[in-house]
Amino acid sequence: MYFFPASTWTGNNIKADVDFTFRNNPEIDTICNITITQRRSLPSGISSVVINADSAGYPVTDIKVISVTSRSNAVRITSVLGHDDFLEIIKAKDIFLELVMDGTKYICVPGKNFFTLQAEFQDDFLRIESILISL
Repeated sequence: MYFFPASTWTGNNIKADVDFTFRNNPEIDTICNITITQRRSLPSGISSVVINADSAGYPVTDIKVISVTSRSNAVRITSVLGHDDFLEIIKAKDIFLELVMDGTKYICVPGKNFFTLQAEFQDDFLRIESILISL
């Protein structure tokens, strides 16, 4: 099991802290957790979350709210992302998060920290894969 630490993705009046839990088994989906924070109000009515990577959209499914923090206008959700979809996202150079809440579309782009984590994950994952192949 691999944990891809939270990275901050920002948009107009919105912030998303996104992390992933991934297993190297194509039959097991990746867990995608997102903390969504808005400046003026508590996020509500989340109807769609799609991670766009290199011109392809990868929707997260089975969205569930796991916590609400009214004081900071934050909602934490957990969701499912296909195993192969995660592997495509983790290789992408052009990436953004599209959220639809209460009929309004929000776009969040990852900060530099995401790309640093992405490069580290790719290096570590590929190193582990080469060790497993040689066994």
